Amino acid sequence: VAMTAFVAALASPASAQAPAIEASGAYAYLADPSINMPAGWLADAAFRVSETTSVVAEINHSRKAVKTLGVPFTLSVTTYQGGVRVTGRASRVAVFGQALGGFGRFGGRLSAGSVDLGLTLNAVTLQFGGGAIVPVGSRFGVRAGLDYRYAVMLSSDLPLEARQWRVTTGMVLAVGR
Repeated sequence: VAMTAFVAALASPASAQAPAIEASGAYAYLADPSINMPAGWLADAAFRVSETTSVVAEINHSRKAVKTLGVPFTLSVTTYQGGVRVTGRASRVAVFGQALGGFGRFGGRLSAGSVDLGLTLNAVTLQFGGGAIVPVGSRFGVRAGLDYRYAVMLSSDLPLEARQWRVTTGMVLAVGR
């Protein structure tokens, strides 16, 4: 809430009007207290509903291959989230805060010879974060962000939670005015 209020306070007049849609593709590094997942990506689209507020849809996937006792094991996290983004403009830089919620799939796959075992857990997710977009042309920008995600697995047998940090960097395409 404090981050959203701060971002809203940075909002500039309508002369620096935000684009109607911002589509992003980014690299994502996911950190969890038990494991880091350096191979990840995200794709999102923010649809402006007012000068400072957008509705956001996001897909994120992160994975890591490890060996446990010499056996290959792959961990993955995929989330599908939506929510609200509040953007303020400081000079030409757009600074944003966002709150997203949705659905996640946490999985693991063990492969050894003829043995191939997989486990997938579904989760409800809640994510808060923010970042900045620096324009590099009339339609493109460079994005950097930091997010905190909380997930609760939807399994009565395993009451599991995940607390994760995510660092992102990538490109933004602005469409419309």
